[in-house]
Amino acid sequence: MAKRRWLVAMVSLLSSLVVFTSAGIGSTWALFTDVESSSDTTLTAWTPALWAQTTQEDFEHGVPYRVDTSVSPGDVCLATLPDSVTDTLDNEDLIAAGANLIVSGGQVMLIQSSRTEQLRPDGVGASTHLTPSPGPPNYSRVNEAVSDGDTSWVQNSTTETYLRDTYTLQDPVVTPSTVQSVTVCINAASRDKSQPNGRTVLRTNGSDYVGATCKLDEVYTVYSTTYATNPSTGTAWTADDIHHLEAGVDLQSRSTGQTWRYARCTQVWVEVTYSAYDSPGTLVSVNLLTGCDVARIDSFSCSASEIPVSAGLKVQFSQDNADWYSSTGDLNGWDTLSQGTDEIDLSALGWSGPDFYYRAEFSTDGSATPVLDEVAANYSYCYLSGTLACRVLDTGIADSAWDALCWNETLAAGTDIAFEVRASNASFGEGDAMPAWMAVGGAWPVMTGLPAGRFKQWRAALTTVEASQTPVLHEVRVHYTP
Repeated sequence: MAKRRWLVAMVSLLSSLVVFTSAGIGSTWALFTDVESSSDTTLTAWTPALWAQTTQEDFEHGVPYRVDTSVSPGDVCLATLPDSVTDTLDNEDLIAAGANLIVSGGQVMLIQSSRTEQLRPDGVGASTHLTPSPGPPNYSRVNEAVSDGDTSWVQNSTTETYLRDTYTLQDPVVTPSTVQSVTVCINAASRDKSQPNGRTVLRTNGSDYVGATCKLDEVYTVYSTTYATNPSTGTAWTADDIHHLEAGVDLQSRSTGQTWRYARCTQVWVEVTYSAYDSPGTLVSVNLLTGCDVARIDSFSCSASEIPVSAGLKVQFSQDNADWYSSTGDLNGWDTLSQGTDEIDLSALGWSGPDFYYRAEFSTDGSATPVLDEVAANYSYCYLSGTLACRVLDTGIADSAWDALCWNETLAAGTDIAFEVRASNASFGEGDAMPAWMAVGGAWPVMTGLPAGRFKQWRAALTTVEASQTPVLHEVRVHYTP
């Protein structure tokens, strides 16, 4: 577990003040906390004899090697390297579960299924010539979903000439993507054994098309005519064709002497058989980061070659495959994707460690499908070691004693920070090889064995045994005798 050594060493540091005072050393001491602010940073003529480095600017004036001061400003941690796990969706190896989706050729999309939808009369059409019972409007006498027999109907009760009704139809609930056929159905009967005639009527693009003549039975019987293509154009049906259809019935009564044999219809409807994309479709990934050393989960990338206006694609994320979040941390929230390439910043989640799942939801009105081509989980892992040497402190005093070195740190399991120091009366550069470094270890405060000299410098070595963890250095103080 992470630990802060600040309070642990407070007693030791307070005890050291007594030692210094009794020794008659003229140093000025001050306890401090990591407030991410610094005293005067001029490196000459320090008063009091305390040099504290705690801000991002303080640390960045030194010599960093494989450490980072910007991820957590005011702190120093091991720098990270980017990496990612990509699923090209060539197969289902990285997909744990899915519904209503097909994975093929490096793409995921909604499946298509064949459906039949019944469209019933909802208004007066181009022709109204039949007699309704119990009265107009005619379309309301033939639009029931379940036949009511002779309770309501339309009939030809006057002539051996065909009389016709056509009716406008309900819009389909689902916009069909590929229409396979249109079937006009009538439920009609003869009022006696003379078998008058009936036939279906389909109206499209302003023209009527009638089905084969049927001798009507004495009991209500369904008669139908199927059109694989639009009879007006000879080409495949379109969604627009379906939205503008009318359907109806032709009835021809017969006369035997003075007696009329009526043709009667109690139902009219159209069956549209079509292929449509099922919705919604869902995809849940496996843990994409299994076995990875992950210091930080950075972002989620995806490529969607198609997201039609009639469709949608959205994602959410989880670390336990149970609670799902948007990129901004909203529980059960979603991020909506755009066609093309998206990269969703996940830094607001603050996630680390080798656990990451995504869930995608595909939606459509049935006419088109989103197409997902590739996804990637992007993460960072730590260098196993790095160093930060501070800028050189010029005390302005030859043989200035180095009284104490203190620091504030957080150490996760398997991490450590060890210090080296050096001092000289001769000026030297921050990155010079000489004077030689002296190791003082990782336990603070260090108050013995520190080298004297006008110019002083410390170097912190940050290490970890796991690339997913980093030690954190918050603050460093140098106490010296002016």
